[in-house]
Order: sequence, then structure tokens, then C-alpha cells
Amino acid sequence: MWDAHFEACALRARRASNVSFFVESHTGAIPPWEGRQLYTAHVDPHLIWGCEVTGVGTGAQLSQLEDVQHAFLRRLLRLQSRSQLCILFTETGLWPIRFRRLALQLRYLHYTLTLPASHLASIALRETMSAARESQSGWFWDLQKACRDATLDLPPSPTPDDVAAVEPRLKTALYNYLKKSVSDSPKLELLHMRPFYTGKTRNTAAVMEFREYLRVKCREHRQALTSLLLSDHCLAIELLRRGTRTRAEKVPRALRLCRFCMADIEEPLHALFVCSASEELLTLRRSFWEKYELSTFGNHNTSHRNLFHAAELQSLPHRDCLHALLSSVESASVLGIFASRVLSLFKHTPMYEPSDEEISAYIEIHGQQG
Repeated sequence: MWDAHFEACALRARRASNVSFFVESHTGAIPPWEGRQLYTAHVDPHLIWGCEVTGVGTGAQLSQLEDVQHAFLRRLLRLQSRSQLCILFTETGLWPIRFRRLALQLRYLHYTLTLPASHLASIALRETMSAARESQSGWFWDLQKACRDATLDLPPSPTPDDVAAVEPRLKTALYNYLKKSVSDSPKLELLHMRPFYTGKTRNTAAVMEFREYLRVKCREHRQALTSLLLSDHCLAIELLRRGTRTRAEKVPRALRLCRFCMADIEEPLHALFVCSASEELLTLRRSFWEKYELSTFGNHNTSHRNLFHAAELQSLPHRDCLHALLSSVESASVLGIFASRVLSLFKHTPMYEPSDEEISAYIEIHGQQG
């Protein structure tokens, strides 16, 4: 019934998205925070237009809107088309359009339930609720199905208080969905139960919010951090994850060895903080720690209370060290310079690829795990 409406909304949203990015030809790359504001102001209104009446939509209808949302956020974060979807929302703090439309429809249901019984919208609501109790499709039937899909229970005859109780559970369902998507992905190891540091105080990071490292001003440095954290980089742990034209099998994790030391898996933490087989890499690492110390403690007007010294950071587990550096714009900016140079060094050094015989022998003994 609403196919034409969803198609028109998706078309308008795509046009708004293209116009938003057109300004890059005049201004340069749009920073993520400003891009998020452009999305909220110009794209999101088309994606949610009329959702109080049309509902969340069928899978086919909703996919048209999701395609626009995903394309915008991937372009904003400079991620390739195969990137994980959950990170588009955990890193920006925006809601997936499916959950956003459901939240707005629930809000409209709450409003309609408070209207006088003689109001036309109230009469229509009672009719569609009655039809739903008879297992007949309609506005309320579709809303109940959308709630069930989100692991929520909406009573057949809800009161305003019932609906008000569902709304916070929807946010919890969204958080659980994103948390599970991240934890189930082997590509997003660095995001599993990630910490957030306020000075030296370690906390658990929010499931979804606009992350501090996305405020790094230099596009190249910001993109280096994004690619390392979100597994969209040139290191072997990612590039050897899939088969190629010349190699049908993906390379088992244990064989994705560092191109410099050949002693450990080539992954972001190893490249940034561990590998010592390249003199150039060691020089970059020493320079990074010196710049971090200078930028953090070299300004006498800055309060140094409860801030990590470089030696203290280096004593932390490597994963915690990375997230401590990413927890503030200042330290993330210094890390971004280092990350960009490290990725460039790895990119311009041939990657180690095990032979087919080595892969087959390993799989025969261990399987693809390891």
C-alpha cells in the first residue's frame, strides 16, 4: 500500500544526501560532527516522513531507507561498502532508521491514546486495535509486529502508561542489538567491551555515542584511526581474511603474520605498540611518545592532574592504552599522526602471504580457527 511513499522518501533522502556531500567540492571533506548535523537536518526528515501513519514498513520498504542511511554514514566515516553496519551507529550515536521510526510511531500511539474519545484519530485507533485483536492486518497489527521484531511486547489494548513503559525498553533493545552485533563480529575485536578513560579513571564506554576520536581535525589522521579501530585497514589480519582470485581459502588467523617480524599476527595493536623488527617503525614509535608527552605536559597552563604520562600508558595492556589515547581529542590527534605514518609504512612494505601448502597443512591440523 505504501510502496510508492517509501520509494519517494528514499529518492528525496538520497538527493539530500548527494547535495550535502556536494559541498565537499568547495569546502573540502566534511568532518564527522558537521556531517552528522547535516544528516539530522537534511536526510533524516525524509527517512522518517509520515512514519506515524505508514509505520516502520515492510522489509522491502525499509531496506530502501536503510540503504540511504548506510551509504551516507559510510561515506561520512570513509568506510568501504563491506564495513559492518553496527559501527555506523555505535560510533556516531545515531539510531538505525528501523528503531528510529518505531520510536516515533510509539510516541504517536502514546499521543493518540490521550486524545478525547470523540477525536477522529482516537476512533481510528480503536478500530485498528479491534482489528488487530481479530488477527486482521492494519496499523496496530503492524506496530505490534515491529515491536516483536525488536523483542518488545506491546499489549493488545495498551494504556498511555503501557506505551510510556515500552519506550525506554526500546532503547535498551537497541543497545543490546548493537552490543551483540559488535561482540559477534571477529573484525571488531578492539570494540569488544571497550573501556573509556576520563583522565586515569577507567569506565565502560557507552554502547553508542559520538566518539571523541572523530573530532580529530586532520582528515588523514582521523581516517587512520577510524580504519584501525573499525577494521578497514591494510594490515594482514584484515586483508587475508578473505579469499582472492589466486587463493580460494581465507588465511587462518594464526598465519596472518607481521610482514616485519614474522613472529606475531599483524593486527593494529601489534603494529602500533609491539613490533620491533623495523628500525623505521621504532623511530616512529619513539617520536610518537615524545610528542604525546610534550603535547600533554608541555603546556604549563594546562591542568595535569589525573592525566597519564607516556610511561604509564606504555605500562597498560595495549588494548587499554589504545582506548585511553582515543578518549580525548588531544591525545587522539597525536595518535592519529602516528597511526597514519604506521599504516603508510606497512602499505609500502610487501605483505607476507603463506603458501597454499602452508595454509592446507595448517587447516588440516587446526581447522580455520587460530
